[in-house]
Amino acid sequence: AYNDGPFTTSQIPYFKDVPLGSFGFNQIQKMDELGITTGCGNGDFCPNEVVTRDQMAVFLIKARYGSTTVFDFPPAQIFNDVPPTYWAYSWIQRMSEDQITTGCGNNDYCPTEDVTRAQMAIFLMKAIYNEFAAPGTPEITLVLPNLLVAGTATNVAITGLNTAFSQGLTLVSAIPGVTISNVSVSGPTTLTATMTVQTNAPAQPDAIYVITGPQEEVLPFGITVP
Repeated sequence: AYNDGPFTTSQIPYFKDVPLGSFGFNQIQKMDELGITTGCGNGDFCPNEVVTRDQMAVFLIKARYGSTTVFDFPPAQIFNDVPPTYWAYSWIQRMSEDQITTGCGNNDYCPTEDVTRAQMAIFLMKAIYNEFAAPGTPEITLVLPNLLVAGTATNVAITGLNTAFSQGLTLVSAIPGVTISNVSVSGPTTLTATMTVQTNAPAQPDAIYVITGPQEEVLPFGITVP
C-alpha cells in the first residue's frame, strides 16, 4: 500500500485506464476508496476527460460529508436549469445551501459546462476548507483528538463557531465503522462525544457532521481512522 502519513491506499489498480505508475494514480485510488468516485463506467476512470459542473458537485459534496452520509437539501428548486428530475439535483441543491456556489448567472447553474481551474480553486476552498463563508456562518473549527485508534473508544471534543449546540437536540452524524455515543453539550460551541472504532473500520479520513435542529455544520476530513 502507498502510505503518506494518514494517506494510505492500495496499489492494486481499481480502474483499467489508471494503471500503477499513472499520473495521479494514488489520488484516484483514494477517491475510489473514499467513495467520492466510481469512475466513468466499464471499469474506467477516464482520467483525461474534463469535469463538468454537475459532476463536480457530486465529487465535492461526497468529499465534504462522506460518501455514506445521508444529507438533506432544499426541496424547492433553486436553479432554473436544474429541475428536481435532474440526476445531480440533490448535490447541486446542497452546494447552493452550503454557499459553495451561486450558479453561473441569471439564476442558472450551467450543469454541463466545464469547470475551469480557477473555479475549481474557489469550489475546493469553500467545500473542503470552509473558506470564504459569510460572517456568522456556523462551522466546526476544531476536533481533538482527530486521530482515532482501531478497537478503542475515545472521548472527542468538538468546538464550533457561531453554533448553537444543545443537550438532547444536537446529533453527531455516523462515521463508517465508528459508533458515536454519549454526546454531551457543555455550551453552544462545545461538546464531547465517545467514538468507538470497530477493528475492521475502513482506514480513512472522515467528516465531522453536527446537526442541531435546522442548523448544520461540517468539518470535512475532520477525523481520521488509522
